This record gives sequence, C-alpha cells and structure tokens, in this order.
Amino acid sequence: ITLLTFLCITTASIKEANSLSLEYSHLASSENGEYPRPEEVTSLFLSWLKRHRRPYDSDVSSHSFEKLHRFAIFADNFRHVFEHNKRAEEHGYWLDINGFADLTHDEFKATYLWKPAHHVSASQLHRAGRRKD
Repeated sequence: ITLLTFLCITTASIKEANSLSLEYSHLASSENGEYPRPEEVTSLFLSWLKRHRRPYDSDVSSHSFEKLHRFAIFADNFRHVFEHNKRAEEHGYWLDINGFADLTHDEFKATYLWKPAHHVSASQLHRAGRRKD
C-alpha cells in the first residue's frame, strides 16, 4: 500500500468517523446521564443499519431472528459506549459507534484480527515426515 493510498484511506476514515460522531454521539452522551429510551436505541439501530448495509437489513418480518439478534448485540455495544463515555475524561478517550457495532467482540476478533500461525519446529516437521516401515 502506498503512502498516498494510505493517506486517502485514513482521510476518508476520519471524515466518516466525524460524521458518525455527529450522528450518534448525542445519544452516547446524554446530558442528564440517563441511558436513552428503548425507542431511541431502536431508531439509532435503524439509522445505523441504513448507513451500514447488512444482509438482514431488508428483512421486514418481525420474526427475523438474525435482525433481532444483531439489534441485541448493537444495543449491548451501544450501552458499553454510553457507560464508558459517562467517564470518558477519566479514561482519556471517547468511544463511538462504528460499522462493527452489530458484531460481538469474539466475532470481530475471529473475522478481522490476525491469527498467528501455529509454530512448528524443524524437528517436529522432520519427525512428522518419517515413515514407519
């Protein structure tokens, strides 16, 4: 990846992050410190879903297990952001909702984080290559 490409990607990511902050942070930093009402979190999820297309977003069935499941994860992640941001000055940083808000921590790790290869020593390879006669 070239430096110019990296800078373009980074600039686009920063612009998107800023627009997300403007869109979502008003709920993540409620002035009275109270968690938003359920209908506000639902509205936030539907707004988020419009921006971040998912295979389940077009399912209008009220019995869509996947959509309900993803909403529950989103709401849990939003609660984490909300609780953290109530004490953001103590932590020294602010959290916000992003395009991964409908994934659990384990799903995110399994999908996007690098997994180190299992280390096999030369002697193990040599032993595995021997044939028993």
